[in-house]
Amino acid sequence: MRIDHIILATGPDLEAEAAAFSARTGLGVLAGGTHPAWGTRNAIVPLGGAYVELVAVADAEVAAGSAFGRAVAAGAGSLIGWAVEPDDFLAATRRAGVDALRGERERPDGSLLSWSMAGADEALPRGLPFFLTWDAPEQSPSRAVVEHQVQPKGIAWIQLPEVDGLDAWLGPGHGLDVRTGPPRAAIALADDGGELLVP
Repeated sequence: MRIDHIILATGPDLEAEAAAFSARTGLGVLAGGTHPAWGTRNAIVPLGGAYVELVAVADAEVAAGSAFGRAVAAGAGSLIGWAVEPDDFLAATRRAGVDALRGERERPDGSLLSWSMAGADEALPRGLPFFLTWDAPEQSPSRAVVEHQVQPKGIAWIQLPEVDGLDAWLGPGHGLDVRTGPPRAAIALADDGGELLVP
């Protein structure tokens, strides 16, 4: 099991906040796409084995009708969620007692990115991760090509105010580094570059 991505909510000006994130961290940001069913849109920070998703509300009315959209609207400027990719997606969803849903968005080049996910409605309010698996792993946003000023190599750890129930949710021996405290995460940097804390 690995951390697939972390989600940082932004204000309505996604492009300006993406540019500010890039200037602050030295990490390149790519345009993402829209999530019509959730009323949101995103930008992507590829990290190799994981990525950061910057998300803004695109349609306030639609966002108000979805758990994810509401979380984005309420959490501007903060880490609002995270996703893990289990070794066995179906086994993980069965253990957690959640149903898989389909997700998709159109990339800027017109191609379609699609995935299966489960547990977001249950996980987001509790600080737990939702489960995700990509239909085409080679198309994962984590593998997109972008120019960075520093060289990232994935997400080292995540910190949350409350992690009770995490082991029951993910299963024993998940091996993820989850800490207790104000919500933030650390991006591991290559070549002994240490860690970059976000948000």
